[in-house]
Amino acid sequence: MKSLAILAISFLFNSHSFSQSLAGEWKGAFTDATIAELKTPFALHFTLKKDSTYKVYTYTRYREFDGAYLTAVCEAACRVSADSIFIEELKQVKPKSNKTDHLQKMQLSTRTKDGKRIMEGWWEGVNGIFGGTVLLTRKE
Repeated sequence: MKSLAILAISFLFNSHSFSQSLAGEWKGAFTDATIAELKTPFALHFTLKKDSTYKVYTYTRYREFDGAYLTAVCEAACRVSADSIFIEELKQVKPKSNKTDHLQKMQLSTRTKDGKRIMEGWWEGVNGIFGGTVLLTRKE
């Protein structure tokens, strides 16, 4: 029984340590599975709240049909498990939009390579039609 309690405390500590390591800005790009060479600049910003959950915003830089570049900012929900981070964009807050057909959901994980923190995984449109990969590094 004592070893079960120690195991439970160890799991909680490791889970908390994993979630704390997400705080900050992660920058990189996502690719579309149909056009792998097309990389869209993308960033996630995690702010750790007092209740150990995160406030998350996504930043996607895209090109309008007229050639102008814009950055879409979306508020997102975040759920962290032992080995994955689940992100779902809820609404676009800048530029203001009520459209939801372009929102994304993601399943990501983190690792360290050559001293760099990397977040990677996949994304798909909330409508399930589009999707691809995500690769980000944390800005130190």
